[in-house]
Parts: sequence; C-alpha cells; structure tokens
Amino acid sequence: LLVGLAAPFIFQYIVYYRFTPNYMANVFSQASFNAWYEHSIFKYRVLGRWLVNAVYNKAAAIPILQQVKLGSFYHARLTALDATADPLFYGCVCGVNTFFAMCTCVLLLWLLQSRFTVPLSKSVQNMMVLCTSMFIAITQFVFTPYDVLAFFLVLLTAVLMLAYVSKPRVGLMILIVITIVIGAMNRETPL
Repeated sequence: LLVGLAAPFIFQYIVYYRFTPNYMANVFSQASFNAWYEHSIFKYRVLGRWLVNAVYNKAAAIPILQQVKLGSFYHARLTALDATADPLFYGCVCGVNTFFAMCTCVLLLWLLQSRFTVPLSKSVQNMMVLCTSMFIAITQFVFTPYDVLAFFLVLLTAVLMLAYVSKPRVGLMILIVITIVIGAMNRETPL
C-alpha cells in the first residue's frame, strides 16, 4: 500500500514541481485553462475540467491558501509559459492528478493481489506499480485535467469487468455501464 501511495505522490511531485509540463502554454490559470479546454475536442471532456475547477474554487476560498496565490517560488517558472499563471490553480491540477494517480496505483496493487491475477511476489507487484506510476508521471508533460483520471477509470472498468466475468451479476453490469458513462464524460477513451 505504501508503494501505491508514495510512488505516485513522489513522481507527480517531481513532474510538476521539479519540471514544468510545458508542452502547452497559456493553461496555468483558471481563466486561460478554461479558455483552452472549453473549445475544440476538449469541450466534450467535461469531467476532468469540472473536477479541477471545483477543487480550485474550494481551495481559493481557504484563506491560508491565498498565500500560495500571492507569493510562490514557482510563480516565475509558470509565468514564463502563461502571463496569468496562478500557482494555486497549478497546484490544484497537480493535486487532482496526483490523487487519481494514487487511486490508480492502489487499485492496481489490489488487482495484482486479487484472485483475478496469477500469484506474484510482493517485489514484482511493487515493481509493476512503480513502473505504472512512472508511466503516469511521464505522460504529464502535457498539462491536462483528464489523462490521469482516464487511467483510473479504465482500470476500474477492467476490474469491474473481471469481477463480472468471474461471477455475473446485474449490479456489476450496471456499475460497469455507469463507470463507462462517467469515463466518456471525462474522455472518449472508455468507448
């Protein structure tokens, strides 16, 4: 469990705060982020954008977090890519993506220890989770609100499908359909 929580946290921190996901510019404040992600193909990917905005709106209302907005070591690095960059907003995107990276790795760890897979040693399980965590972190060179959430939802759907194949139940099929619909609101990947 420690690997499932610590590895994604550390790798996401490295990607977001030791490097800058700079494949895209002008997406590091709520206004510029929404301006970009509410157009083109992105306008149909609503769930991740909604989650990031909800977390940011809650965080921005907490007085102690206003200090993050006013003076941050990372502010200059972000404003080079977006003149309106907001370190708190950037941190909220990082937080949402880190949360779902951790959820993905914990779910993967559970799957690897479940009856649905062949028995694996703890070291092999940990290595698989570490590699998955690194893969997820590497994909964050593009600043998006939906990729990491998509990884989690795809894995969750796979786990539910394995459970359904193992023991078909209507409730599991309903959960699979709900997960796919939620996934489709996030990104077209689950379709």
